[in-house]
Amino acid sequence: MIISSVSVKGGSGKTTICLNLASYFVLEGYKVIIIDADINGNITRFLDSRPDEAPAIPHAVLNSESDFKNNFDDITKGYDIVLIDGRPAIDSLAFYLLMISNVAIIPIKPSPLDMWTNDDIFMKIYHKANDKNTDLRSFFLMNCVKPATNLLYECKALLYDYKANTNITTLDAEITDRVIYAESIMQGLGVLEMKAAKYAT
Repeated sequence: MIISSVSVKGGSGKTTICLNLASYFVLEGYKVIIIDADINGNITRFLDSRPDEAPAIPHAVLNSESDFKNNFDDITKGYDIVLIDGRPAIDSLAFYLLMISNVAIIPIKPSPLDMWTNDDIFMKIYHKANDKNTDLRSFFLMNCVKPATNLLYECKALLYDYKANTNITTLDAEITDRVIYAESIMQGLGVLEMKAAKYAT
């Protein structure tokens, strides 16, 4: 299965979601590889800081559409789950990632700026890709959420409206605005690994 974490807006939480999914799937016994398509290279930095006793997570860096076309199949052969950390850009690669994915997770913060960027820019790419990759399953995931706020309810209501015109579902699960997400990354661990007794500090 190929799961892409994608958004055209920087700081939406693509990388945080990608690395936490990877650490979860590895703990569950799946063979997982992360493809770092973000020129910031934060997946690589995260894995470089990963403790030796933590389960290994293989990764590769592919920074262009041609990289993917030439190397992706060989690199990902034999893995149960391929996680792709997309980059915040409007280019052919953003479209290509949606074309090759089985699942697209679209992180979005409950703020007008994130909603506007998603509506005006990302959806143009998404519709074009979804017309060709009709099996693509797509999900909005609210990130940096402050629960029980009017802004959250208003943004979620807008996202639910997308369902009428697209196949994008807004997940009931949300990522709250908690410091543990940043703390775990500094230690090269996913949040669930941080909470595990053998990694607790």
